[in-house]
Amino acid sequence: MTESLSLSLSLLFSWISGSILGLLYFAGLWLTVQKVVSSSHPALWIMGSLLFRTALVLLGFYYVSGGNLYRLILCLVSFITSRFVVLRITREREGSRYAH
Repeated sequence: MTESLSLSLSLLFSWISGSILGLLYFAGLWLTVQKVVSSSHPALWIMGSLLFRTALVLLGFYYVSGGNLYRLILCLVSFITSRFVVLRITREREGSRYAH
């Protein structure tokens, strides 16, 4: 019983961690695009953001997986799922910006 609970909590942690990593990555991308439009050094913003976001996600995947393929896959699936959440939020936000 304890082993199955431990496995369930481990997989739940992987799912939540992947979602958080995805939200940070894609929200960071959206913020970078917003900043690039008005920046005098857009290439610096793009490259800096890409390096920071990628390093954060790769370190997060490494830590969360702990060498377990199933936790890595679950983390990756929730990471990709969070992309759609961020898309929906940013589209609604952009839509309300232009509706006024």
